Amino acid sequence: MDIHIENNVAKLWKPQASLAPVLVNSPHSGRYYPENFVKTSRLNLLQLRSSEDAYLDHLLPACAPLGIAALSAIYPRCYVDLNRAPTEIDVKMIKNYISERIDVIPTVRSRNGLGVIPSVVGFGQKIYARKLCQSEIVERLTAIYNPYHHALAALIKKTHSAWQESLLIDLHSMPSIGSGKYSISDIDIVIGDRFSSSCDPEIVDCAQSYLKQNGLKLRMNKPYAGGFITHHYARPSWGFHSMQIEIKRSLYMNEDSMELHKGFGQLKTIIEGFWQHMNLVMRERASFKNAAQ
Repeated sequence: MDIHIENNVAKLWKPQASLAPVLVNSPHSGRYYPENFVKTSRLNLLQLRSSEDAYLDHLLPACAPLGIAALSAIYPRCYVDLNRAPTEIDVKMIKNYISERIDVIPTVRSRNGLGVIPSVVGFGQKIYARKLCQSEIVERLTAIYNPYHHALAALIKKTHSAWQESLLIDLHSMPSIGSGKYSISDIDIVIGDRFSSSCDPEIVDCAQSYLKQNGLKLRMNKPYAGGFITHHYARPSWGFHSMQIEIKRSLYMNEDSMELHKGFGQLKTIIEGFWQHMNLVMRERASFKNAAQ
């Protein structure tokens, strides 16, 4: 197994053997907080980390021995959110905004401070005491966002080319108190397939069956149906499948101190088995499809 640093923005667990038809991506587990960013923030480091999918990258080394490539972010979500469209920008956070210099398509998320360059973390805590210069936004998109998505797109293309069918698993964590009107107090994992539009239902059924058999309580799509990555890289009719997996943080860590607890070991065993299970599922699908042609 080799671990590569891709363009200084991502860690790649690269299989030594041929690629499997599965790819795992963790865009929110980055924890390199630039010193100047922390110094100029209104928040301390622990507060900034409240949006982080902490430690999920620790679940990725088991992928490479299976032939599964795994990619994870280096920079944190609160610095640049890789699971947003590059145009999801809140112009209110920009000093002297000039529309001709940056493409902006506002969304509900960006208006609420949760765009590609977030202005809040957690449950509405403001990151900055000042507005950002437009050049700061452009620099983060150019130096971090674009190279990360270039690496991800290249991996998906390479995986699909090898098998004519691929599955992208976008890995995330969710706070245990839930989001909006949907309680997750009795839920361990939410699987998002964009309401059956990003992944063949047969693949989703296989994922559900495995996780349920290992004692995890599931829900589909609510409150997390899948973000930009799940949508953007999915073309099920062409054999490009994607699903988002949200793991409740209290299963494996203390959400206040952000320290792992003993539940992480059990979760790690289950998720590493999940990688193997979905790899077998996709290999069988691809083999059957190619034999039928």
